[in-house]
Amino acid sequence: MKGGNYLGCLVNVFLVCLIANVGTAAIKDAESATHGTDASQYQIVDTYKFTGYELVQINLPVLSHYSYMLISDGKTLIVDPGRDVQFYADLVNEKSLSVSGIFLTHSHADFVAGHMELVRLFDCPIYQSVKSGAKYKIEPVKDGTTLQFGKSFIKFIDTPGHVLDGTSATVGPNKDSPELILTGDFLFVGGVGRPDLVAGTTSSALAGMLFDTWADKISKLPDDVKVFPAHGAGSLCGAHLKDQPFSTIGEERNFKAKCVQAGIKTNLKLNLHGLRKSWAMNLASSGKVPMKTLQELGGWSDMKTCEEFYLRSSDANRQRACDVLNELAGGEE
Repeated sequence: MKGGNYLGCLVNVFLVCLIANVGTAAIKDAESATHGTDASQYQIVDTYKFTGYELVQINLPVLSHYSYMLISDGKTLIVDPGRDVQFYADLVNEKSLSVSGIFLTHSHADFVAGHMELVRLFDCPIYQSVKSGAKYKIEPVKDGTTLQFGKSFIKFIDTPGHVLDGTSATVGPNKDSPELILTGDFLFVGGVGRPDLVAGTTSSALAGMLFDTWADKISKLPDDVKVFPAHGAGSLCGAHLKDQPFSTIGEERNFKAKCVQAGIKTNLKLNLHGLRKSWAMNLASSGKVPMKTLQELGGWSDMKTCEEFYLRSSDANRQRACDVLNELAGGEE
């Protein structure tokens, strides 16, 4: 190669490298600046000690995805595993554990779960909602199903709202003394799962299920029960989630009551199209609007949920409900 051509090649290589570096710097934004290349690697957040068992919380920062390993008596139950199963396998070997099973809180759509790979590695069962419609082999669970795991007891709770097959699980030293709850995408720290992501089911129907499940089941758990969700701040499965790895039922109850009281005055001012998306959460939260009021407005004494009112009412009745609820909430500001 002649000297001029050689020098020209070096100049071109230099320019390409310079442009590449400038381009890389140009694509930096507020979100990407918050993490490095290790954001795609699983990281242990903490190991929480409980009565006779422990919970290892694992984060995949790029998806704000929390998975878990529940450990007791040398056994582990892996909860909502991501696709890179080698991380879990390494932990199993490091801690000399046997894998008793996989628990999927729901059918995930924002990432590919690693349950099938783990089954092939460890020949263990998959615990998943009977409503999931899974085509692979599962141990179906439903509301109230219990499982003894080492020195702990697991109780599965049907928690639809984000999805139809949502399932949470309380864990404690016995069936009647829960110390924590694994909530999947039903309940987050500072928020709840979005009800508008499931095809074939209206967001209003899921919102009604979400509210009823929170009000009738989850909010009635003891204040000190720790809440461990499947996602943290930054996930698209919720909105305005707090940047902390866990919470308690008491904290979430207080936070949501304040949101509901503020939301009744603002969200009920939306038109009927907007109301359709979130109306069930705003109708009767915090007990400000008795179910009797809705029964009288609709004329159905057998009505038991807010969602029924929406599904069975005319537009005129829905508008009357908005007017009445706005008045009960304090009127226009």
